[in-house]
Amino acid sequence: MMLQRVSIWAIMLLFVAACQNQDTLHFSNEGDNWEVDYTVNIYDENSQSIDYAIRYIGEESLPETLNYSIGSTTVTGEILSEGGVIEHSGSGCSGCAVTREDDDIEFSIEWDDEHEESFVLE
Repeated sequence: MMLQRVSIWAIMLLFVAACQNQDTLHFSNEGDNWEVDYTVNIYDENSQSIDYAIRYIGEESLPETLNYSIGSTTVTGEILSEGGVIEHSGSGCSGCAVTREDDDIEFSIEWDDEHEESFVLE
């Protein structure tokens, strides 16, 4: 019984220690019609995961279809939620060059085949 408790505490301690080695970087910006929040979770020198949210803040009706590029990710034919948001989480890489705090993350978006906006996330 005592050995089980010690084992459980050891596993929890390892888990907490592993989580503390993670760095998190936040990038964001907004344009006339879009607001973007981009989070990078860095696990080690060549492993990371990425989460982002893109929100429509324009004054016209919600766009029907979107094509966008954020960092190294390109998406075509995306459809917004009813709230005007696209949320993405969990994509990442292992064995890659990780994002740095001083990197500029480029964002560009086209919607309804007639509008376009671009800016850099900082």
